[in-house]
Amino acid sequence: MKEQGLKDNGDLNSVIRDLEKSEKDILNKQITQETLNRQQKIVTRMLESEKAEQERDKEEERKSTEAKNQLLSNPEGNFEYKKNKSAGKI
Repeated sequence: MKEQGLKDNGDLNSVIRDLEKSEKDILNKQITQETLNRQQKIVTRMLESEKAEQERDKEEERKSTEAKNQLLSNPEGNFEYKKNKSAGKI
């Protein structure tokens, strides 16, 4: 699955430039439809980035719990072997 969002410095730099443009428009009281569209695009990219990060975290968490699903051996068999060995039966 392709991860979207701020996956490299190019996307991050693009978001920063758009934020600076929006800031300039707001400070100059020149809010246009383009400013609103830019803001919506920024929010969308940020949400996509957050979702991709959560998916990566979820994948890492899943990988870290895989070892917990392994069955443990029966230690009684080992104890019986050692008991027989020490008693000279083996």
